[in-house]
Amino acid sequence: MLVVLDDAYSAAQVTPLLPGSAAGVVVVTSRWRLAALLARGARTVRLGPLGQGAAIELLHRMLGRDRLAAEPEMAVRLVELCGRYPLALCVAAARLATRPAWPLAEMVRALAEETRRLAALTARDVEDDMTVRAALSLSYRNLPPPARRPLPGCSPCTRAARSAARRAPR
Repeated sequence: MLVVLDDAYSAAQVTPLLPGSAAGVVVVTSRWRLAALLARGARTVRLGPLGQGAAIELLHRMLGRDRLAAEPEMAVRLVELCGRYPLALCVAAARLATRPAWPLAEMVRALAEETRRLAALTARDVEDDMTVRAALSLSYRNLPPPARRPLPGCSPCTRAARSAARRAPR
């Protein structure tokens, strides 16, 4: 049996859901280190961005090979603009999948505008919102104050930090 527990906040949240025997495998994803699980024998696997090929394959699976074959350069550019991060790629692909008439170039144009990038990486429906901004915001809010500084390459964050610095007493 395989159990996947995604985006766990703490070991205490996950522990009651773990199987009582070694007959299964549990995969827990988290933004946090979950040291208590490590103390119980769990192993850590740190993940970074996908490789270029894996990122393109993710888009193929979500959008179909024909759609990507029609705009191969745009598919590569989309992967680059999403930083090869699975969440960003999945949100962008979900938006494209629900808009079959949109060419990939439309999403690439939206993502190319740096000040609108986080807004473009939002997939909403009646019951659920899936946004990169929400994922970043959750992680940011849980950082200790000294670690809360503008994210590199995030223009709105950088502008806000510069503005705050100008207003700070010297």
